[in-house]
Amino acid sequence: MQASHKIAEEKYKQIRRIAYEITEEELPYQDKKSISLTEITNLALVKAKVWSFSEHRRVDWDWSSGSNTYKKRYPNRFELAVWYNNVLCGLSVGRPSFHGSRVRLDFIERSPGINPLTGRVTPISTTAFEVYARLIDAKQIRIMFPKPALIEYYSSLEYTYIKGSGTDQKPNYLYKNI
Repeated sequence: MQASHKIAEEKYKQIRRIAYEITEEELPYQDKKSISLTEITNLALVKAKVWSFSEHRRVDWDWSSGSNTYKKRYPNRFELAVWYNNVLCGLSVGRPSFHGSRVRLDFIERSPGINPLTGRVTPISTTAFEVYARLIDAKQIRIMFPKPALIEYYSSLEYTYIKGSGTDQKPNYLYKNI
């Protein structure tokens, strides 16, 4: 790893940590002291591996290899593990655009089935992404390549849908200006 990558990694790690702390403080839930936000640790990856055996899982993304790719390629990424006490409830990862004016939420998943934060993982995650975006002076959040069944739900969180061609050049996404 080059020295410049190490410096950028450390800088953005601190910003992520601040984003977690601010988000935890801003949560509107009575049980917010039981909710913690962290980077995607080895423990989170071990706990997420169990998700692949659930019949309730809606996506099939390999969090271990995917998050490791983001860690290697994007020191400015935003990664998030959402915990309720010691229960892993959700994971998400994204990154700023090339010029830093937008933050992409590329992958988000809540643990399959019922968990203590069912119905709250996405609002918590998008709030954390918004806090991170403000900290790095980005002006917009984009939820990339949303599943069609979730477009209405994301829209209820004040995101606006843009239908592209579905390719990397013109992706489908939802956005929210911040």
